[in-house]
Amino acid sequence: MFAILTRTAAAILCATGLAVAGTASASSALTTSAVVPVPCSTTALTSAIADASTGQILNLTRLCHYQLTAPLLPISTNITIRGNMATIERSDAPGTPDFTILDVMPGSNLAIRYLIFRDAVASEQGAAGAIQNDGNLTVTGGSFIENTTAGYGGAIGNSGTLKVINASFSNNTSADGGAIENLGISHIISSQFLDNEALYNGGAFHNEGRTTVKNSVFTGNSAALDGGGIFVGVDGNVSTITGTTFRQNQATSGGGIYNEDTVSLTDTVVSGNGGSGEGGGIYSDWILALTSSQVE
Repeated sequence: MFAILTRTAAAILCATGLAVAGTASASSALTTSAVVPVPCSTTALTSAIADASTGQILNLTRLCHYQLTAPLLPISTNITIRGNMATIERSDAPGTPDFTILDVMPGSNLAIRYLIFRDAVASEQGAAGAIQNDGNLTVTGGSFIENTTAGYGGAIGNSGTLKVINASFSNNTSADGGAIENLGISHIISSQFLDNEALYNGGAFHNEGRTTVKNSVFTGNSAALDGGGIFVGVDGNVSTITGTTFRQNQATSGGGIYNEDTVSLTDTVVSGNGGSGEGGGIYSDWILALTSSQVE
């Protein structure tokens, strides 16, 4: 009887071991399938985004140029786009309509890594150029180049939560916020804004929400009216700027920074900016706090 019980226990252990091994294999398969290779074709990209499910990583072909003649489908789930320095751009073929390249819907989470967006053209009032974010968007690395909108935010329009890390924005254009229009919460870290332009306010950045900017550079941006580098509007709450440089930005007032609300500057340099009206470096008609900063 003892021998029979021993053999039975061994059989149970063996079966359990098989079950555990089977579970591990399924888990491994699930992890592998979560990374979706996206071949170098626009059709493959649009299909991958249309079919994406929560947790997937869309792995774009390195250095590929995906040319669009229509916007991508809105992001309504939680995914990552691994760009591998590929480019998503609006086609310049005759007859291509104006559109925002990508919309991030409320409640969704999109992480974009090392991807280039360029040549977006949006003509609807209120539309962003490359990306409209109403959810949670994190951009790491990559660039936004020569995106244009008649609305707000040549590169990104944000009404949700936006985090930008180590990205560059150059030669983007809009009515307000040449590169970024923020109506929500934004965090800008170690990023560069070069030669962006607003037809009205906020050459690089137009803030009507809440923002922090750390260790970033604003150079050569311009606004026809106010805030060549950053415009902080009356609904801007607190804008906290740390370790950042504003040089050679231009506007009528507030060549570097224009403030109508509350701005805190720490370890920041505002130098060589210009304005034909008031405040070549900074114009402020509300609360401005400077700590260990240089304005000239």
